[in-house]
This record gives sequence, structure tokens and C-alpha cells, in this order.
Amino acid sequence: MVPRCQLAALFLLPLARAAPQQSGFGVTYTDDATRLRADLLRQYDSVVPPRSQRTVNYSKSGTDVAMEIRLFKVQGVDASLGQMRLKVWVRMSWHDMRLSWDPAAYGNVTTVHFRTQHPTNAENTEIWLPDIQLYNANIGNEFSLETGLASATSDGLVFWSRPGLIDTLCKFSGLVAFPFDVLSCSMEWGGWSYSGGFQGIALSGKGYSTATTEQTAGSSYQEYSIVGMEVGSNTVFYDAYPNEPWTVVKYTVKLGRASFYYSLLILLPTVLITYLSFGVFFMSHEARLCARSKALANSESTMRGT
Repeated sequence: MVPRCQLAALFLLPLARAAPQQSGFGVTYTDDATRLRADLLRQYDSVVPPRSQRTVNYSKSGTDVAMEIRLFKVQGVDASLGQMRLKVWVRMSWHDMRLSWDPAAYGNVTTVHFRTQHPTNAENTEIWLPDIQLYNANIGNEFSLETGLASATSDGLVFWSRPGLIDTLCKFSGLVAFPFDVLSCSMEWGGWSYSGGFQGIALSGKGYSTATTEQTAGSSYQEYSIVGMEVGSNTVFYDAYPNEPWTVVKYTVKLGRASFYYSLLILLPTVLITYLSFGVFFMSHEARLCARSKALANSESTMRGT
């Protein structure tokens, strides 16, 4: 007589073999992803803003973009020129219902990637991209940030991350407290071609994060380091578009100076020399005469030697 457990195993084995793979990492992924990309990009216009389920009351078209800046390290600070360079990862995510699909119809593929360049480079960009620029940039985002693939999931969520440098023009404040100063530099991000009617801007979490898992993050020594960050947003209206809101996100970066170098080599010797210069007032009259005689003797011997 066959035990019940073995009988159940024999009954479930054919079902397990016939069941399709639930993961998108099967051997047919290449064919399924190729077919999926072809279907999604058919009649897709990368210039037209996507369709999504917006919750704002002033517009139901377009989409809302959640942005986050991941701080990697301080590349450099030039207080005289008013420039700050940060090594960052700029991350953006949004919903595009044109890029949603049923995974069961495509071999359970739940994620697919698309080529991206820049919103103005439509020839090399397959999908719509947010046109969010750094207003007070010394070098534009399209030149300072590297290109990268954008990933889309089956529910229409698109994630776009780019590493690169942010070169910002700053109006520094706090220089009067040198070398214990804390400099502040603001970065203003906002839409350039699309207003809030087609492209809303929101923060992903706090709007920023710090790189701590990578061993190359930060620096062994740097004169400035980020000691604080404040993020806020406001809505402005321009005369050219009086009926369209424009969201501006403001990042205020606070930079602390490494003051140990200045304290050891500048402040400490200055204080010691100043203190020793007052030592002559605490000497007796005979000691001052003796010190003066020695100084004159040393000067005379020096002059004779030359």
C-alpha cells in the first residue's frame, strides 16, 4: 500500500511541472521582453506627457514626478567664484499608463528597460522624460549628468536614475566666521518646458539621501563636508504663463569647513606668539637689560659674519 504522503507527492508532481514560472527570469525573457517593448513603443510619442491618475485639483493631464538627490561626495567648493560641485545620483520616478501591461501575457515579465538621453534629444530617447532643470546651474544637467536606462514596471511606474556632477552657482553666506564657518548654498529645481499642468514635482521621501553603503563614498580628507540639508517647495506663476503653476523645489546645502588645519597651523601659532610678546612686561628690570644685551651681541656677531 502506498503511503498517503507519497501518493500526494505523485499527484502534485505533474502539476508542479506544468505550472509556469512565476518569475521574470525565465529562459524566454529575451523573446518576451522584445515583444513587450515592441508593443509598448508602438505609436508611442515621447514628447507628449504621459497619462496617469493625478490627484491635484488644478490638472488631470500629465503626471507627477517624485525626485530625490542621493549625495555621494563634495567634489569641490570655490567660495571666491561662488561655485559648489557635488557628486550625486539624481533619481526621478513617475507613472506613465502607456507603459503598463499584463505580465501574464508576456511570460511574467514585470520590468523592462528603455534608452534615455535627454528630453530634448527625442531621436535617442524612447519614452517621455521629465524636463526638470537646475535653475542656478553653472553647467546644464544634460552635460553634467550621465545617461542611463529607465526601468518601467507593469503598473506603469517608471524609475530613472543618473549619476553625475551638479555644478551650482551659489550666493554663499556664513563666511564671516572663518575658519569655523558653515556655508549655505541653495539649489532651485523646476520644470523648464512643462508647467505643473503637465508635470508636477514632488519629493520622494525627504527629497535626498546620503550614500553610506558604497566604500568609495565620501573622501579621506576634504575641506568641506555636508553637515545639513533643508528641502522645500513652492508654486510660482510667470507672466508668460499666468494661468499655469510652476513648482520649484529648493535644496539648501549646509557645508562645514574642516577647521582643524587652520586651528593648528594658523590660530594656535598666532595665539602663542601674541602671548609670548607680552611676556616682556612680566620680566624684571635686570632680566630685560640682560635680554637686551644678548640681543645686541647676537646682532653684532651676525653683522660681522656677513
